[in-house]
Amino acid sequence: MTEPHTTPVFDYPSDKPSRRGRVAAIVAIALTALLVASVAIVMMAGKDAPSDPAALNYCAASEEGMMLRAKLVYTDTRFLTTEPEQVNDDENGRWCVFGPNYDTALWWAAVYVGEDNGLYRTMLAENGDDDNATRAVITFQGIPAVKFAREGWVGFVAQDEDGEQWTAFRTGAGAMLLSDIAEAADGHPRGEK
Repeated sequence: MTEPHTTPVFDYPSDKPSRRGRVAAIVAIALTALLVASVAIVMMAGKDAPSDPAALNYCAASEEGMMLRAKLVYTDTRFLTTEPEQVNDDENGRWCVFGPNYDTALWWAAVYVGEDNGLYRTMLAENGDDDNATRAVITFQGIPAVKFAREGWVGFVAQDEDGEQWTAFRTGAGAMLLSDIAEAADGHPRGEK
């Protein structure tokens, strides 16, 4: 008598995951969560990094700083000095006074107010999306008209309404006053941050 031909029997894995599979899944989830948290921390830490446009230092005594200042006041870099005449970069704000590289009494002031500041937002609202000589002009008592705004910085040409040019020292005092005005506009008078 011959035996009937039968097909071989294969064992299939059970529907229950093995202990090793559960541990691997838990480790994979934990690593994914750790990766997401690391990326979030790096992104939050990078908000104040110098590469952030709002944190660019327009007052740096470097080629990059000079290029940023020239861009702010729509002036060719060939006519500006690399190093500003006066700089204040303490914790209460940043501002600087700079001028051309030829003998003249012309000075500009650049003041960092931040992109959320009311003064800066008003300048942008007046200018629209154009990147050309500014149309917005904001005046305050004691300083020349604020005519320039870019990346959280505002600026003015240091001269009176009648065209009388200011000294670098007086321009620095005007920059300090503009910084105080901008802080007060945000509801943070100097020293109360």
